[in-house]
Amino acid sequence: MEKKLNMKNDKKAVDELMEVLKEKVKFYRTPTNQLYMEIDDPNMLNTLVLVEEAQVLHWIRSHCYEIYGQILTSAECKQIQDYFKMLAYMKGEEIKLFHRVMKENDAIYYDFGSRTEVLKIDREEISYIPVKKPMFIRNKIFKAQTEPKIGTEPREFIRYLKKHFNLKEEKDCILLSTFLVSCFWGKEIFHPILQVFGEKGSAKSTSLRRIQDLIDPHTIDLYALPKKEDDVAICLSSNYMTCFDNVSYISYNISDLLCRNCTGGVQMKRELFSNTGQSILELQSIVCFNGTGQNISKSDLADRTLFVELERIKSDQIRTEKELKEAWKEDLADILGALYNAVQGVLRDESELENTCPIRLIDFYKVAVKAGKQFGYTEEEVRKAFVENKIYADKEIVTGTPILNVIVEILKTDKNIEMSMTEFYAVLKDCFIKDYAMEARAFPKAPNYLSRYLNENRSNLYDLGISYEIKNTGKFRKIHIWLRQ
Repeated sequence: MEKKLNMKNDKKAVDELMEVLKEKVKFYRTPTNQLYMEIDDPNMLNTLVLVEEAQVLHWIRSHCYEIYGQILTSAECKQIQDYFKMLAYMKGEEIKLFHRVMKENDAIYYDFGSRTEVLKIDREEISYIPVKKPMFIRNKIFKAQTEPKIGTEPREFIRYLKKHFNLKEEKDCILLSTFLVSCFWGKEIFHPILQVFGEKGSAKSTSLRRIQDLIDPHTIDLYALPKKEDDVAICLSSNYMTCFDNVSYISYNISDLLCRNCTGGVQMKRELFSNTGQSILELQSIVCFNGTGQNISKSDLADRTLFVELERIKSDQIRTEKELKEAWKEDLADILGALYNAVQGVLRDESELENTCPIRLIDFYKVAVKAGKQFGYTEEEVRKAFVENKIYADKEIVTGTPILNVIVEILKTDKNIEMSMTEFYAVLKDCFIKDYAMEARAFPKAPNYLSRYLNENRSNLYDLGISYEIKNTGKFRKIHIWLRQ
């Protein structure tokens, strides 16, 4: 212990402690005015923390005891914490902070868990470089990454992928492998959602854990999907990759939230104990989830999702959980080395697309095509996999939505329909209730609501060969819907 202070009823002692502790930290703030402090403590893995966190109070109290042998009161700890908030706001250096991955120009920086170094991947080399100032923020469940074997060739990655994931078809291997490479592009591109699905016994949860291990390892197991929108937003704002296990239903509100997350939106909520203050959650986590089937019901989310199917493990191939973990741990360093070399290969590839992009996330698709080349796939093979993924999404949205399914069935009998919107609404509703035994309240309550519903799913219907147009004749609205040849 350095010295003794009489903390009791001694304001000067607390002021002196403030100055002593101030010398052990550096202050930063983000463009959204989140206040951070970097603590010079070799015993801490996460040395960069939000000033308002309880961890700061614990550090202040324990440091005071270590130096002076006395325990601060809660009020005294809070006083020092408020002082640190003021310093961070007024004098903190403005910096941008990232979770796990940052891409800047032609270099990718990866937080593998060191206090002093980060992994840098650029066109010339893959190396560890010293950290000059904070680049990354770590949450409470952050886990250090396994050290890779850099010499492993990219094409070995596909062999390992097929060994450790029960992928059903080659297209599933293309989608998963290119998705994993794209995860290293950070906030530079918008990322799709990955849904891993298959029948029971296909190792869906195990596969999701392995995906998490490759990109953003955690100290805890997979999340359950929260029911409340704000709880989901907290998960998305605090993790680079967020994996939800055994998802059976996604509500419309959460579906919209996931769409905003794909394109880097924010979630606003009122601050506690404040009438006008707002808390801002920045969203752009890479989202993965699994389930026994496709459970996305909104077309805008389906358009942003990759569907990777697993097949059931054969009875003679079933192994214990311990054996699975040991086999994965044994190969993980080689898998990471092959993955990092594939990332470097994409950085070196300056070629342009030869064909049009079949999906709405074009920046992601460009990375995916180049990643496919690193694994031995041609651009045409990669494009075919994404086209098949889009067709699958469209079919699942339509067949999983009774109203759209009724339209498809009606057009099988009459491929060209022209009538008033009111008549079409009545025909559709009658079929919906009688043939599908659905409740009337589940059907749009008026023809104009049906029009909006059709517009929301126009692209899905078009991809299945169905087109329509609605015109106002002056007396009534007329729909012309037909099955293209």
